[in-house]
Amino acid sequence: MKKLLTVVLFLNIALYGQTELTIATKECLKKASNTQDIEECISANQPKTEVQEIIENLKKKTPACKGISTLDMEECASIEEKVYDEILNKEYKEAMNGLKVQKIKNNLKDAQRKWIAYRDAKCIAEHPLPMYNNTETLGHSYCLINTIKQRAEELANIVENLEYYNRFTFLDKE
Repeated sequence: MKKLLTVVLFLNIALYGQTELTIATKECLKKASNTQDIEECISANQPKTEVQEIIENLKKKTPACKGISTLDMEECASIEEKVYDEILNKEYKEAMNGLKVQKIKNNLKDAQRKWIAYRDAKCIAEHPLPMYNNTETLGHSYCLINTIKQRAEELANIVENLEYYNRFTFLDKE
């Protein structure tokens, strides 16, 4: 058990930057019998991000997200996709407004256009029949959600590092 706690603590530091396990995490780990249980113990006891809380609350308030039918799951996924898409758009606008170097702004705009094409191609490649099969439709929706979420995080990273990007003013003089 001590070896397991050491490994979990290491993962906790690597993934979440936390140097101590909560009592709830330790209690959960005592009952864990496999890797999935361990992962659930770690993730269940982590602080939620603002986005995770918004989506969790939205799911609680949305009747479709309480359902178990495929149609309910599709509707819930559609709502989640819209939330992440709004977050992505907010981060993109913040990045574009915060960037002072025109060359970098142009590169970001070009990258975003290409990313949209990539997102669509990626999800169709992974789930080629989204209009003909409920499982594929749901898989396609979750592909979009995960891809949009990842891009929103990338854009948020740009926003967090605007000072760095804005140092390259010499690029506009080329």
